[in-house]
Amino acid sequence: MTEVPLKAITGGGLVMIPLIITSLVIWYLIIERLTHLRNEKMDMEAFMSHLLMFLEQNKREQAHKLCDLTPGPLSRIIASALRVIEKRRESVERIIREASLSETPGLLKNLSVIGILAAVTPLLGLLGTVSGMVTTFRAINLYGTGDPEALAGGISEALITTQYGLIIGIPGIMFYFYLSSRTDNLIKDIDKQILKFLNGVKQLHK
Repeated sequence: MTEVPLKAITGGGLVMIPLIITSLVIWYLIIERLTHLRNEKMDMEAFMSHLLMFLEQNKREQAHKLCDLTPGPLSRIIASALRVIEKRRESVERIIREASLSETPGLLKNLSVIGILAAVTPLLGLLGTVSGMVTTFRAINLYGTGDPEALAGGISEALITTQYGLIIGIPGIMFYFYLSSRTDNLIKDIDKQILKFLNGVKQLHK
């Protein structure tokens, strides 16, 4: 079972080295992003409903505790706003904007790297294809077409690197779009709940 992958790696030439490294990096970043999104998952609707209820009942301590016990970027943003909730609405909005900006890089972290690496791997495979064809033509110049073994090495290198470039790149691109979509939806949901929070704070200040 291990012979075929090993032969593929050695038969693909030097281009297989960056392909393998790129593959390991892509999958490490994909797993990191999936784990991060899972850890940040929260029921935003329920969180905001309980939070506004505590604020309406003037239970500020419970509201702070709710934010501390709830994971996710929304709870951290709201926790920052609660520290200045007694101030004017403009101050609360400013703090929320600043907290949101500080949370955004964490949500988008490594997404662009995944996309770039996933796009590069087919090109590395193409580079291996060109390298393999060059090897093949060199063998033809040296031995003619009468030595199949000499030709097989270059052709094998060309096909293997193309195959692995696509095998690595296609799932990488699919996960990039999946993770980007999940992150965009998460940011939209956060913005929606922040607006609900600000409307609730507006009612409290009346």
